[in-house]
Amino acid sequence: MISKLPKWVEVGAFVLALVAGFVNAIGLLSFEHQSVSHVSGTVTFLGTSLFNGSLLQVFHLL
Repeated sequence: MISKLPKWVEVGAFVLALVAGFVNAIGLLSFEHQSVSHVSGTVTFLGTSLFNGSLLQVFHLL
């Protein structure tokens, strides 16, 4: 049994969550403000903060 996940699994999970959040943010901002999913809320806020240029909020969410 694996006691610790390999590093590539952790990085891959982070990248997938990041992409999902960006997709959710694009859907929320452009397609009549409809949310694409409900699981990636923090990453969605991160994506909208990046889009709006709010660096303080970006650092807080990271």
